[in-house]
Amino acid sequence: MDDISKSNSVPLYEQIVQVIRKRIADGTYAYDTRIPSETELSKEFDVSRITVRNSINKLVEEHLLVKKQGKGTFVINKKIERNIEEFMGFSDICQLKNMIPSARVISVKMINPDDIDTDVLNASPDQKIIEVIRVRYADDEPVIIEYLHFTQEFLFLLKENLEESLYGILRERGIVPQKATKIIELCYASPNEAELLGIKNKSALILMEDYVYDGNSRPIHRCRQLIRGDRFKFVIPVT
Repeated sequence: MDDISKSNSVPLYEQIVQVIRKRIADGTYAYDTRIPSETELSKEFDVSRITVRNSINKLVEEHLLVKKQGKGTFVINKKIERNIEEFMGFSDICQLKNMIPSARVISVKMINPDDIDTDVLNASPDQKIIEVIRVRYADDEPVIIEYLHFTQEFLFLLKENLEESLYGILRERGIVPQKATKIIELCYASPNEAELLGIKNKSALILMEDYVYDGNSRPIHRCRQLIRGDRFKFVIPVT
């Protein structure tokens, strides 16, 4: 048991923060597992639940813990690593990290193309394109909002289950994404985006825009992703 001292000059809540940090570091509280409840911790440390709650909230702000409604408080997994030079779908990345990928479709509709769509997708300015908006999850935690644009050549997608791997659906039809141009910027979550991702309003997000092509350089789709920076890190190999 890790002791805390009421005679210590360090506030009780901060002492508990230090104990929980230590338990995460040494594996006592493993990644993706639920830590004891506020009631259990208050009994262990002989402090009020308010003191424990303050400690938990501080660790949530530090992105070491996450509160899942109705389930408890969990240790946040290590960041999902993406090699910026590798072409790999979100589902494939999650499976490599032994995580379960999933998706929730927010909307599927036909919209007017913008200038980027006409340029990148060779879309006709007078012909609507398909827009799919999804939230992507890793082990049931929302981590990405993505906006996908396709020309009407891909109308077959409207009959597919878009909560499955999109690239898996395309591969079944012999469409293999192989090349992409990536643009990466920083942005801040709107109230709606923050709600979808379970984060605070105006939290910093990684904005990644992908223009995706097949092996013959024919455009497949345009993808705009809003990515939680606390859950991802990007690796750029240098040769």
